[in-house]
Amino acid sequence: MSTLLIPTDIKTHELSNSIVWIEDDILFSKPKPGPFIHSTREIMLEDLHKFKQITGGKKMCMIIEGHPQAETPPKEDRDFISDKLSEVTKAMAILTPSAVSRMVANLFFLFKPAPYPMKMFVNVSDAKAWLQDCLKRKNDSIMI
Repeated sequence: MSTLLIPTDIKTHELSNSIVWIEDDILFSKPKPGPFIHSTREIMLEDLHKFKQITGGKKMCMIIEGHPQAETPPKEDRDFISDKLSEVTKAMAILTPSAVSRMVANLFFLFKPAPYPMKMFVNVSDAKAWLQDCLKRKNDSIMI
């Protein structure tokens, strides 16, 4: 399993459960050490606001490492989270550190399919290659 390594020469930002940075036009998200913080809508909106400040308000391709302690959010939050993610996401590659993390991600997207390309990976290099392919296909279809 390949996990994300935070570069020493790049500015990072903290959200409630993650550390994020932008490298090669991809936003990377790694879990913060420590216990998973169960998000309230207020925390989610605060994170979204920070996220938009970090990205300049543009949609991003993302590589997200799943938090090993994450749980499937309650039904009333799934639509809200999905809608908010679609505001900031072009495509999402999820690194799944464990079977439990894969199950949580699969459950979330089973109940509310993503309106953007999304795929799970075991290593960073495959995730990057897939995102670059997604961008190339999107750009090719725009040119037709």
